[in-house]
Amino acid sequence: MNRIFLTSSIFLFFLPFTIFRQDSGIRVLKDQVEPRDTLVGLLVNRDSAFSNSLDPRDDLLDPLVEESPIQILVLTDDQKEYPIGLHMEILEDKNKQWTIEDVTTPSIAAQFVPSSEEALGFGFTDSAYWVRFRVRNEASSDTNWLLSYDSVSFFIDYYYPADSGEGYEIIQTGSALPFDTRDVPVGRFVFHLPVPPQESKTVYMRFASDGSQILSLTLLSDDTFTRQVMFQQAFNGILYGILLILTIYNLVLFFNLRDRSYL
Repeated sequence: MNRIFLTSSIFLFFLPFTIFRQDSGIRVLKDQVEPRDTLVGLLVNRDSAFSNSLDPRDDLLDPLVEESPIQILVLTDDQKEYPIGLHMEILEDKNKQWTIEDVTTPSIAAQFVPSSEEALGFGFTDSAYWVRFRVRNEASSDTNWLLSYDSVSFFIDYYYPADSGEGYEIIQTGSALPFDTRDVPVGRFVFHLPVPPQESKTVYMRFASDGSQILSLTLLSDDTFTRQVMFQQAFNGILYGILLILTIYNLVLFFNLRDRSYL
């Protein structure tokens, strides 16, 4: 009897603590389970994140940015080479039907879009692309400037303002046309760009190709261009010289050993 009474007393003594611990556990569990951790909360958060990812500002990743104004390329005495990528505007001609008269009209000229990259890549495309940029010469020296296109395109039209002030002079060249159509007879496409001191010129170019289209333009002085060509020729001379020595060496071994493996 005494044992039963003792057991009952111990049970009654610890009962409030057990209830308190269970109640505390339930409260902690309730505090941890908030709406954002429920399935509905997760779906709401996911949809919100997805809608935020569709923000129109993500279009800034495109190399053609409509919001940024074009900057005039200013030539000075301190610099002899200028990448034009951030100073040019691009216009896509999907039907390849526009002429220089068309793209200079206000309605179509307003469709040019500033570039945000030094070199624009459009991949394989059937469209033609027009490029427009403006140059101002503030250099005191009378420097001759050259425009270099550092890629390959089947057809390139280069439009420079005529000396008379009316219309444009045109040079049509490209990798699909004969070599003698190039303004400067070198491996890459180079064009003369005369800009008298304290004057500004607006230049247009049209590129069309059935392959991958990359637009990368550089304006450089004739001295800088000459140094680049000389360096390239020296490098090619060393390379061809090494190949010639190896060819002669293998021919000597072939005639001495009569082993076709040296051919």
